[in-house]
Amino acid sequence: MNPYTYNISMSAETAKQKGLEDKDLIEIESMYGHKIRGTLKLRKGQHPQTIALVSAGHWAKGQPIAAGKGANFLCLARIKV
Repeated sequence: MNPYTYNISMSAETAKQKGLEDKDLIEIESMYGHKIRGTLKLRKGQHPQTIALVSAGHWAKGQPIAAGKGANFLCLARIKV
C-alpha cells in the first residue's frame, strides 16, 4: 500500500549532482561486481553519501501482491559457499 516501499532512496542533492531524477530506473553495483536494479525515490532528509533499500525483494508465491517487487540488496553481497 505504501508507494515508497519497494524503491531505492537517495538524497535529492546527491541525485541532482549525478543527473538522476525521481522515478529513474537505476542500477547499483557492489565492489564485487554484483548488480541490482530498482526505481529511484529522492528524499530530502537522507545523508548524501547513502542509499537505502527497505525490502530484500519478494519472490515467494505466498506473497502474490509483493511477488517480483523490490530490489534484493543481499544480491550485492559476496557469498562464499
